[in-house]
Amino acid sequence: MKEKPELFLHEEVTLLALSDEKGTVETGNWYKQVVGGAVLAELMRRDHVRVQTKNEAHATGSLFDRKPKLVVTNPQPSGDSLVDEWLKKITASEKLRPVEYWLRKIAETPKLKARVAVRLVSLGILEKREDKVLWVFNRVVYPEGKAAPEQAIRCRLEEAIFNDHDEVDPGTVILLSLVKGGNFLPHLFDRKALKSRRQHIEDLISGEKLGAATKALIESIQAAAVVVTVVATSS
Repeated sequence: MKEKPELFLHEEVTLLALSDEKGTVETGNWYKQVVGGAVLAELMRRDHVRVQTKNEAHATGSLFDRKPKLVVTNPQPSGDSLVDEWLKKITASEKLRPVEYWLRKIAETPKLKARVAVRLVSLGILEKREDKVLWVFNRVVYPEGKAAPEQAIRCRLEEAIFNDHDEVDPGTVILLSLVKGGNFLPHLFDRKALKSRRQHIEDLISGEKLGAATKALIESIQAAAVVVTVVATSS
């Protein structure tokens, strides 16, 4: 039996954002910012980059710029073209820059959705089709090809949100951080049900229900996930 390919965070985000039938983004205007956060989170969880501590930022920054910066710890390729493109750019940057800067830059990647969709189409998870808007303008849409991968992602999130477990897979918590930051959750689950689990979600994201070994990672991811909201509301 063939092993299921591991999906990157930005691929999981894209599957959640797209309408299964229409193949268009259905989760509002924050999709690009969430993908930007997902790419940074992917780099963090694979130990390619880290966020400076406050002490490091104060020691290396100027009096007027003491925001923690992104630091490259491993410039070797990750295996994903989009992630590796930005790893190269971060590595080549003449100076250290804050997470917000790189999130904005990644969100501005030309044809970002199409870039993320390439491997998902090659795996048969999405289909690539041409469509028309108002019977005049051509566009490319990405309806669902295989339902199982997205269903598995939704099930992971549902299990994490609506069940009280002592341990939750850190990859799922990272994804939850991103989709919450981008306001995706109301598009995925019932609003009233989510409201009743608000504190539980906050506890998960803050690491209260995680083992000590993963807490530091989740805290670093917040620099990418939380800023999704800031960038989205200011753009």
